[in-house]
Amino acid sequence: MKMDNSTLFIMGLPGAGKTTFLAALWHVLNNSQNVSIKSNKLIGDQSYLADISKKWVDANALDRTKRSAEQRNLELLLSDSKGRQITLNFPDLSGESFQNQWESREIYTEHADIAKKAMGAFLFIHPEKIVEEHLISSLPPSIMAGESANSGTDNGTSSWTHKDAPLQVQIVELLQFLAHIRNEVPLNLGIIISAWDLVVKNKGTKKNPEKWLCNRSPLLWQFLKANHEIFNVVYYGISAQGGGLSDADKLRRIADPCKKILVVDQLGTESNDITLPISWILDNNA
Repeated sequence: MKMDNSTLFIMGLPGAGKTTFLAALWHVLNNSQNVSIKSNKLIGDQSYLADISKKWVDANALDRTKRSAEQRNLELLLSDSKGRQITLNFPDLSGESFQNQWESREIYTEHADIAKKAMGAFLFIHPEKIVEEHLISSLPPSIMAGESANSGTDNGTSSWTHKDAPLQVQIVELLQFLAHIRNEVPLNLGIIISAWDLVVKNKGTKKNPEKWLCNRSPLLWQFLKANHEIFNVVYYGISAQGGGLSDADKLRRIADPCKKILVVDQLGTESNDITLPISWILDNNA
């Protein structure tokens, strides 16, 4: 399989923070001098990026990317701090498309083509989407005794659907699909915990994104560790907006919007440079 040394793609279920990241990235590439990568030219729909970037600057809500509004032809011509000229195809794929992969066990042909050729990917996980799973020991006695929902016992349960599966189970399945599509060709993978401000909302709290994922989604973390030959992983906690919509007035008062961004690497080092995950993938693809 021939890899495309310029393609990165973003994956994640609905509401994972992908579009907010892209909006912040576009603004930073064009307005900040304190980042590791600069933008030289855009090929594609600049109006789309300009629109979501303006909403991001104004701390307004961003619409989730729908399948019909996917941007599959965003090509950024960049240069990095080492003087290298880089062309990146950075498609904004909808969370609905990834949800469909999980639910229907099917993938759109164009998505599969991107996944096959890409040199790297970012997997976005929103901390509020992770729901604590219940231990077997905490189940109602009626279920433990094997009683069915039709036994006349009101045990407060309902029929299980695929939507009830824990987030980490769905993500592991998506990664298994990805590995299969690529014939297990190694992939540089950035795990992005979005809305990191929610994780560290207690003042003075510092957290390591890898340790946080290990504690909150141990199945996913173990899967990544067990498949290190396929997925070369780095972990980042990123608050692209710097806070929630309830903090909008405060965020708008920040003179330089780039400074509201919080990026924490897997060593716990903090910065405002949202391009660091891209630099990591480029460095590890050399």
